[in-house]
Amino acid sequence: MAGRPNKEAFYKSLVWLNKNHPLTLALNLKVFVELGWFKDLLEILYRVLQIPIDEAKKEEEERQKLRNSYCNWPRYWSCDWCIDEAKEKEEKEKEEIKPVTDVREVRIARAKSAVDRYQNDPEYRLLHDIVSEVFVEKLTSDLLSLESGEIEKISSVSKLCPSIDSSYDTETLIWFVID
Repeated sequence: MAGRPNKEAFYKSLVWLNKNHPLTLALNLKVFVELGWFKDLLEILYRVLQIPIDEAKKEEEERQKLRNSYCNWPRYWSCDWCIDEAKEKEEKEKEEIKPVTDVREVRIARAKSAVDRYQNDPEYRLLHDIVSEVFVEKLTSDLLSLESGEIEKISSVSKLCPSIDSSYDTETLIWFVID
């Protein structure tokens, strides 16, 4: 990643771009291909997929801060807000399913989340389709170069393409499209 020492800021800016101008990001992904940054395509896809999870965590943290700052005074302990929150928390605890500890269950949950996002979010679907298209095109081109003996034309995409059960594949399910 020459020229980009601050990877985290780079990815955050791309996530912002996807949130505010998804078509712009999707149509400019070809630049990453020209630079040979195939792994970055997967990282962008992964981070965009994680947005709803991160936003839900942040929202809950802000809600908790607000509640703690307001309800820590003894005279407010019996306020309606505190009582409602306590009831809500109690109901959640009753309904809460045991924490997922089995690796297989975690993978299934992640796969369901990825499929749901792909089916219900057209902007994510466009991004996913373009990234998978890039990998398919480059892998096909590399195979043709290999068969014709033009080894110098082979790109690094095969090295960076996610394999089945790799971390990117279990999160984004991109292998099923590439295969």
